[in-house]
Amino acid sequence: MRALVLTVLALAGCTEPDYDVVVGRIQLWDEPVMIEVPSSARRGELAIVNVTTSGNECVDYLSTDLDVHGDVADVTPLDRHPRGNLVCHDIWKSIRHEVGIAFDTAGVKTIVVHGRRTTANFGDEVIEVPFTITVE
Repeated sequence: MRALVLTVLALAGCTEPDYDVVVGRIQLWDEPVMIEVPSSARRGELAIVNVTTSGNECVDYLSTDLDVHGDVADVTPLDRHPRGNLVCHDIWKSIRHEVGIAFDTAGVKTIVVHGRRTTANFGDEVIEVPFTITVE
């Protein structure tokens, strides 16, 4: 019996997560996005980007993906939504994502925030919001 309990506990650690990873909702209908990007930064120093996503009471922060390639940085906030038949009330909350971006060369750079927008018919669409930053 003890071996069975230990086997079950060992297998429990190998299961899939009990949540789905979703790209964060950065815009509700036609409301303005809540994204803060500095207009300038120094070469090699972190420029802090803040992105606020929205979700109901069951949605939580997971991580923020960052991909810098040349003069472009792609920022994607990721949230998690639990799996299963849960009752999730539409009590909207804000979820803050923060990421630091450092560019090694001077010049005008582009930061693109990727996210989702709730459409008028309560659907979802993927959006990209570009910003420029001057690196000195």
